[in-house]
Amino acid sequence: MIRVPRRPARRPFAPAVAALAGTLLALAAAAPAAAALQVSPLITGLNAGAYAGDSPIAFVDPDDGSRQRLVVMHNGRILSWGAGGLAMTPFLDLSTATGSGKVLATSASSERGLLALAVDPNYPSNRFFYVYYTSTNWDGAGPIAAGDIVVERYQRDAANPFVADPASATVVLYIPHSSASNHNGGWLAFGPDGHLWISTGDGGGGCDSTGPAAGAGDPTFPAGNAWRYDGSHYNPAVTHPGRYLLGKMLRLDVTGDDFPADPLRTYRIPADNPYAGATFGADEIWARGLRNPFRFSFDRATGDLWIGDVGQGKWEEVNLRQFGSPGGDHYGWVCREGLVASSVSPSGCSQTNCPANSAGLEDPVYVGDHANGWCSVIGGYRYRGSRVPGTLGDYLFADYCHGDLWGGTWTGAAWSFSQRIAGAFGVYSLAEDHLGELYLVNGSTGTVSCLHDGPGCFWSLWTGLGEDGFESGDLLRWHASAP
Repeated sequence: MIRVPRRPARRPFAPAVAALAGTLLALAAAAPAAAALQVSPLITGLNAGAYAGDSPIAFVDPDDGSRQRLVVMHNGRILSWGAGGLAMTPFLDLSTATGSGKVLATSASSERGLLALAVDPNYPSNRFFYVYYTSTNWDGAGPIAAGDIVVERYQRDAANPFVADPASATVVLYIPHSSASNHNGGWLAFGPDGHLWISTGDGGGGCDSTGPAAGAGDPTFPAGNAWRYDGSHYNPAVTHPGRYLLGKMLRLDVTGDDFPADPLRTYRIPADNPYAGATFGADEIWARGLRNPFRFSFDRATGDLWIGDVGQGKWEEVNLRQFGSPGGDHYGWVCREGLVASSVSPSGCSQTNCPANSAGLEDPVYVGDHANGWCSVIGGYRYRGSRVPGTLGDYLFADYCHGDLWGGTWTGAAWSFSQRIAGAFGVYSLAEDHLGELYLVNGSTGTVSCLHDGPGCFWSLWTGLGEDGFESGDLLRWHASAP
């Protein structure tokens, strides 16, 4: 899922085809001990036993005072983890095996599944959270087909913070995506503006091939979904969001509903979205020209937007957009991959109706060459915690195939990127807790790990005044780990 296969045969959840570079436990033992960035496992076995055939996709800190974390699983379960380990009862189960049957995840190697979770900024009081998944046709004769993308809101149980209320489901948005199983994108985050941001893949196939042909509906448009923002190729696009929302960054106000007559659209359009109102373009879109932006994040200090966008045959890219951008950004796919034309081998995409140069397109801040082991970039976070001071301000990210943790440092004039930790195949995401500390989710090894610089991650499971470090008189440790 992490990997948006460049070729149909290589899929993100597929088992490793070569020996793993070592488990995360081995990595922790091998990492230098003196103030170097290290990784240590917190949760293991998330692909075995009761979780055989499944894998962790994301790790979320709801920051609601319950001391729990939420582990998002590919097949549709959301697990609650805390001081007592993993709770026996799932927080929410949308899987076809044991739950409501809403999530379509056809195999462990499928790019489909439960792909993201974000808690509302007011989660401690309103208990709302949002999930992004590829759907079964759970609405029967309704418009949702198997493989379509659904963003849905749920509410945590009022009496029990460790379970959600399945009956609270409300569809926020659905996007047709039944024609291909790959390139679902799949990430959610609330921005510093309080709005829900959503990343979507281009619709699948190679070279954005499930979209309209070049010139369809408008003779100036190249082929595919990612370039389009008019919606004219989808019927009835005038009253319902369609495939023109694929290959995009979307921005929604989920505090209200501009479409009360449509049960599959429950949001408002922010008035400052670049195409809102009478302006040409779909109102929901913030940016376009993305291939498979599987992970993105906001810098909690500056509000800047970082996007990891998976490439096809040659280049992985990381995009950076400063806070305050008016939107309407174009990142160039399908005409461009990384910084070069996507027609260049091995991607070989058509350049019909593509511009002759890159004028008007946003350049990535980093590109990773497949010749150097890159295959599916995993966007991460700019580190703003306090426990790893040597990494403060660095942007940390990974790649699905080589698994290495990479970092970018701002030199005052440019970004300088380097490998930070040699890693294991199968990283699916990074995670950030309410303290700004970072975690690594490895789906292939079924492990959630924490990043630190030597003493371990005692802050990740602080249990209150009875925590051992506090009882032993280590007030500094307690103060640093308390919310």
